[in-house]
Amino acid sequence: MEPKELNETQKKMLAWIEKAGAASPSRLSAETGLSPKETWGLLNQMAEWGYVVIRDDPDSVDGALVLANAQRTMSQFKQIKRK
Repeated sequence: MEPKELNETQKKMLAWIEKAGAASPSRLSAETGLSPKETWGLLNQMAEWGYVVIRDDPDSVDGALVLANAQRTMSQFKQIKRK
């Protein structure tokens, strides 16, 4: 399957998640200025494509924690650079 290309907002979200190690969806909404609904939509798409993992987290306001899928992001960026 051809790797999916992230849009600029998704790239910023992914960079922020990688820098922080993990983030709640509400924190990502605050960082990007997107509504929670828009943030969840982008995160779900990124999870479907394998860029992030969304885990249940009872300690989070959102009940979820988002982590970067290191395997996917590293290989994806290497493929993009080769083009």
